Amino acid sequence: MRGKEYTFLEVRTYTCLFVLFFCITASVNRYDQWLNLPPVSIHQWRQADGAAIAWHYAKDPRIGEVSLFNLFYTGDAHAAGELPVLYWLS
Repeated sequence: MRGKEYTFLEVRTYTCLFVLFFCITASVNRYDQWLNLPPVSIHQWRQADGAAIAWHYAKDPRIGEVSLFNLFYTGDAHAAGELPVLYWLS
């Protein structure tokens, strides 16, 4: 069973409504200022963790031993995360 076939006018109406909604939302939220900001918040710690994992692999290339610079050091710098193949290859 196929879905409803939309006419050109319906598609154009929905598209115009979406664009209007997006423009209003973007202007209310000052989207033009957000576009020029550098990466902040979660991107900084993610980039730092990625660099730390790659640095540790440069010193010890065992793929099963993921470690990073842990500021809350408890005696073990090992970490769990995604499969670190890209860090290991770099």
